[in-house]
Amino acid sequence: MRAPRLSLRKKIAFGAGTALLGLGILEISLRGLFEFRSVRYIHPFLGVSHKPHLERAKRTYDGRPFTWATNNYGARGPDIVGPKEPGEIRVFTIGGSTTEDALLPGEETWSGVLSRDLNANLRGRRVHVYNFGIGGGSSSRTLMTTALLILPRLQPDCIVVYHGNNDITYGSFADYDHPLGDIGRGEPYIFFRRSAILRFFLGHLPSRHAAFRSDVEMIEQVPAAGIDDLLSNTRSLVGACMAHRVPVVLGPEAFHAGAYPVRGDRQGFYLMNGKKLGRESYVENMRLVARRFEALAAEFDDAVTFVDIQSLCQGPENFQDGDYIHLTREGTRIVGTAFAKAILERGILEGDRVTGGATGPCSASGPPCAAGRSG
Repeated sequence: MRAPRLSLRKKIAFGAGTALLGLGILEISLRGLFEFRSVRYIHPFLGVSHKPHLERAKRTYDGRPFTWATNNYGARGPDIVGPKEPGEIRVFTIGGSTTEDALLPGEETWSGVLSRDLNANLRGRRVHVYNFGIGGGSSSRTLMTTALLILPRLQPDCIVVYHGNNDITYGSFADYDHPLGDIGRGEPYIFFRRSAILRFFLGHLPSRHAAFRSDVEMIEQVPAAGIDDLLSNTRSLVGACMAHRVPVVLGPEAFHAGAYPVRGDRQGFYLMNGKKLGRESYVENMRLVARRFEALAAEFDDAVTFVDIQSLCQGPENFQDGDYIHLTREGTRIVGTAFAKAILERGILEGDRVTGGATGPCSASGPPCAAGRSG
């Protein structure tokens, strides 16, 4: 007996269902693969974070091989284990990709230079520098990481903040127009991300489509909320650090005023909502970040040290690599040395001025909170 023939409508429905099932399986498989291969994950309180105890083989911007690795808290640097030992000093650096310095070995990042200089000058003390920078990170992530992780759990003696670029270049994206806009939203949970099939396809387009691919992939980055929120978040960070008697060192991100040539409609930076931030606006906003940081440091002089990184980096021509944002070895040397010099000259880590969370946060019934150093 011959089986009944399917009607054309049923054949189309069956074919469409099979195709959708196949695409669904492929999508789930690619999402699982991307999740496994990613160096990041979504922390329930801190948002996008590096996975702990991770190693990746990488090459520097000039082609040298090295191993990029994270510690038990997802930071670059040694593991953070137990309470501080006598003579141990813990310095935490935090910011975006220009702090992470993902294309340089740990000792060549500006955090590594800072560690080298501090250990060379603070005889008899062991200074550990932990790099909590992450690509795309903004002041909102810095605030949350500092307030919810570093201050209450890791006994910091000093926190060095290096920000500016991410807060102004992504600041007008409407969905992130509030101080905590980038916490957990830049890379949504695995079941709510944009199509992995589309990401895979865009990632393999020929180079002539690079501009289109770049604009689409920018949506996956982690934006911030703008200069006003940069100041608000940083002010809140300073307040939290003062409550724990931890001094703060502020540095505005370096930029090169002449690094952005006019090339038709491709000049300057693109914001995440598709609007351009031209060269003049970018330079002025970066300078505004420096002025705001300097004013904040003057307001909280006993708790905050301002380091004018921007003025130090306007002379050298080789402090940034080809994207005019991220630092070369010369750039990290300039930045790390400047931060170390400021810390040493102000005596932030000397003698009884190092209280850094070892005594815990101030209690309501105790004496007024002291700053991390005296004026």
